[in-house]
Amino acid sequence: MNSWVDLHTHVLPGVDDGAADVDVSLAMLRKFRDDGVKTVVATPHFLHPHFKVSLELVRDRLLRLQNAITEEGEEISVCFGAEVRYRSDLASNPELVRSLTLNETGKYLLLELPFQFAPPELPEVVFALLSQGVTPILAHAERYTDFQESPELIEDLVRRGALVQVTAGSVVGQLGRREKKLSRWLLKRNLVHVLASDAHDPKVRAPGLRKAVQEAGGILGKEAAVGLVQDNPTRIIAGEPIPRHL
Repeated sequence: MNSWVDLHTHVLPGVDDGAADVDVSLAMLRKFRDDGVKTVVATPHFLHPHFKVSLELVRDRLLRLQNAITEEGEEISVCFGAEVRYRSDLASNPELVRSLTLNETGKYLLLELPFQFAPPELPEVVFALLSQGVTPILAHAERYTDFQESPELIEDLVRRGALVQVTAGSVVGQLGRREKKLSRWLLKRNLVHVLASDAHDPKVRAPGLRKAVQEAGGILGKEAAVGLVQDNPTRIIAGEPIPRHL
């Protein structure tokens, strides 16, 4: 039996550009379940200029969804998370940072960067977060323009202590040629720590890890590929350290 964890999803109803309502959330959860996912981390956009999202809103919608799961009798769990938009002063508010960590363990932060450029002070922000005991996970690292043009920037950040999440759709070529190329470059160099769906709805940006795990298995081997959706994310939501290759 799979006990997979999808660490990056927009499954919460009516919060951002993800699920519009509880019915859509439940439809997504059924797809997660059918794919072998047992735990879904709800990671709505936070500190993003296009979405007004508060901790109170996230917790309210998370509770609503958890109650709906119980009522439907679904055998899947959803836990707290956030996809936190990068700010150069992010580390200056340690209390806020800890409140946005995955599963509220105070240990791991899913960090979204600007798509067009890598902020020049990013290494310093990574260091500052790590100094507070919080490990940043670079959300969909393969999708950023600067990283596509200079992938060694990602390797440098991993050496400094950051982790990397790659989107399942990129690995199988659904999100574009450059995204596929970089995701596979990262896999070959053991620079991927988590595969996640970044699912937003049940149809277009839908849940689905299995094909990406199969593709990654052709590069890493089956056991290591499964570790990207099972062992590593399980440790992350428990606030435990994960194995590193650099």
